[in-house]
Formats: sequence, structure tokens, C-alpha cells
Amino acid sequence: MNHRNPLSRRRFLRGFGAAAASLPFVSVLPQLAGCTTERDVSRRLEALEDEPLLVSIFKPNGVGVGWHAEGPGTAFTLSAAFAGLEARRDQLTLFRRLNNPIGDGEAACNHRQALGLWTGNTRNADWTAKGPSFDTVIGAHTAAGRAYEVLRMHCQGTGSPEVGTPSFDMDGAPVRCAASPRNTFRNLFGAMPGGETEDPLRASILDGMSSDLSRLQRRLRASDRARLESHVEAVRDLERRLAAPPLECATPGAAEDLPHSDGGWTYRSDPDTTVAVLEANADLTALALACGHTRCVTLMQLQAGEGGTVADYTFLHPDMGNLHHLSHARRHDLMPLADAFDLEYVDSIATRLEGLGVMSRSLIVWGSGLNNGAAHNTTDLPVVLVGDAGGRLRTGQLVDAEGRNYNDLVLTLLTAYGVEADTFGAPARCTGPFGEMLA
Repeated sequence: MNHRNPLSRRRFLRGFGAAAASLPFVSVLPQLAGCTTERDVSRRLEALEDEPLLVSIFKPNGVGVGWHAEGPGTAFTLSAAFAGLEARRDQLTLFRRLNNPIGDGEAACNHRQALGLWTGNTRNADWTAKGPSFDTVIGAHTAAGRAYEVLRMHCQGTGSPEVGTPSFDMDGAPVRCAASPRNTFRNLFGAMPGGETEDPLRASILDGMSSDLSRLQRRLRASDRARLESHVEAVRDLERRLAAPPLECATPGAAEDLPHSDGGWTYRSDPDTTVAVLEANADLTALALACGHTRCVTLMQLQAGEGGTVADYTFLHPDMGNLHHLSHARRHDLMPLADAFDLEYVDSIATRLEGLGVMSRSLIVWGSGLNNGAAHNTTDLPVVLVGDAGGRLRTGQLVDAEGRNYNDLVLTLLTAYGVEADTFGAPARCTGPFGEMLA
């Protein structure tokens, strides 16, 4: 499924669509302000429209029986869990026999497999990692002066970083994910150009960019300057009509409309709050990427850990409760409900990215560090990729990893995002990128 990028230079120069072209263009004006010639502006626009975006989602505790797709190459057959992604078949990359081994004598993570999976190594005794997680590496490489190298959020978090995050910094320390969508909203949109107000989204972005606009206008030819002025007027018109968010990439309303937590949720369970947080995190993911606040978002999809009030799916069914307990009880009647919801959630994020015009250069990486949660099985891991990172990856295929490790998948992602690396995590686990995935 192809979607044109709203930052296309050709669309800008031809003066297309007030709302569709002008608002995303205005969102990158600060990045154009340093350009000295029209040619510089053109080159920067071309670079911006080609930048790949990444959403990484960790789901704890594994999946149910019969989750994996079957069949070779492009002729794969999806299981019932993939009903929500069936329409995106051509955008999918799936795997069989992809592993994350734990050797004899190594410190296992049990249900906290995000640590070993995303860092490509085993943990230290104090629950720190032996290196960074892949989202941190890609985020640092793609930051380009943005507010966040990686925007990290979770749902149902306890506030304990060793079980509440899949993300680890360059030194291997756990990086806490944000628990409150309301606070994340304020951090993203509370300092819009034009200054803070009681409702930060009601400030005009153009007021805060007047000097940037003036400098840019002086560098353009008369015909292109006229087109820019028409875009600016279109933005003004939309601001007058909406009287709220000055950007298409900003959600209507105020921060107070989003759920809030001071230090993690104490579920067992609050289904309405769970759904509200999941929905808010999906919205914020798309908005942060489309607005250029970051190029990399990490989501902790519910809470990991060995017990307690974690990974609670009561919002799907009153008997669901804790997914850790369900997996150990081998509730094959209920696990499929969680599996289907997980991938429907992935689809909902992709749909939001499409609505904001950036799915065509995005990649969503979803997966768990366990296959069968009851067995703590780290072989044949459930992994789903949606999107091609702006044409950098081949999609619509099931890759038979033949026992290779997750490290090689990370090396493939690093290559796609322009990070030069021969190994990731433990070097002995690496054989190189999956060549069949790279475009």
C-alpha cells in the first residue's frame, strides 16, 4: 500500500492542497531556516521526505498455540491471530525459527525477555544490560536535533524500570518509559512556537516562526515565494476554522483530555483506563513522528514480569486477568483473544500513521521475547514487521531464519536505518543481516 509523503518537494513547489501540503511543510520550517539558497531548501526537503521512521513495540509473556504464519516465502498463510493485519499482507515481514538463546550458566531473564531480546545479550546480575537496546542505537543515529532521540511510553507500568521497559541506554542502564499520556502530551506540545498558554495548542505556530518565514521568503524566487505565501495563508485559515491545534499533526483538545498516572497503574483491573492509555499512546506515537519530534518511538505494550498485577487483559474478557498467569495455566481458550488484540493494536498504529501521511516511510517492529510463556521458550519467537521504512526493506514475505538469532534481525534494521555495524550485542550470536529483507 503506497502513500505519498506530504513533504514532497514537488507538491510544495506546485502549491498543492492547503491542508494536506501546507501544515506538514510548516512543521519543518525550523529545519529549513539554516538553508542559505533555494537549492539548499530543495535538498533539505528531499532529505526530510526520505527519512525513515521507527515504532518498536514489546509485548511480554509470549503468544498462544498456533500463532505463527505458515508456508514458504510470499506464499505464507496467516493464522487467526492476524485477522487485524490481513489487509496489510503485502506490508508484512514474518519469521519462523528466529531465536534468542540463553546459554548454560547465563543469567536468564525469564518473563523479562525484553532485556535480552532488544540488547542482543544476557543481563547483568543487577538487571542492567551489557549494552544498548536497538531502539537506542537507531534513535541516536536518527535524532538530527529532534526533541527525543527515542520517545518511550508504556501502559500498566509499575514504575520499576527493570520490568517496565525494553529500552536500555548506551551504557546498558534501563531507560524508564513514560507512564502518563497526559504528561507526554505536554512534553511534546506544551512549548509550541509562539509560547505557552493555558492550552498550549492554541498558540499560533506561525507567530513563533515569523523570523524563519521571513528568511526563507528572501531566499526563494518570486513564483515560489508566492506559493509559500499561499501555504501560510492556508495555515492561518485552518487556525481560524479550528481555533485549536495549529498543525494537522497535533491532536484536538487539551492535555487534560488524556489519562494520567503519577507512578504507574495498580490494575486488577481497570479496563477503561487500560484502553484509554493504549489509545492515547497510539495517538501520541503517530503525532510525535508526524510532527518531527522524533524518528523513533518505543512502546511497552502492557507490563512484563513474573507475576503480580501485570500484563492485565481484563479489558478484553473478565476472565483474562494477568497474561503471565494465563500463559502458565495454558488457557488456550483465552490466549487467542490477547493475540488478536495485540496485532489489531499494531494495525491501529499503522492506520494513524497513514492518516498523517508518514506510514510510507515507517516501520513498525512488534514482538515478544518468549514464544510459549509457560515454557519460557526463547526459540521460534513471535515477530511482526509492518512497513518497509521508506522502501529500504522488502515486504510481503515469511523469512525462514533457520535458527539464526534475533541479533541478525537487528543488524538488518540497523543497515536499513543507515547504522554501520558488523555485530550487535554478543558478537558470537551474529552472522550478518538477512539479505533477503534488504531492498
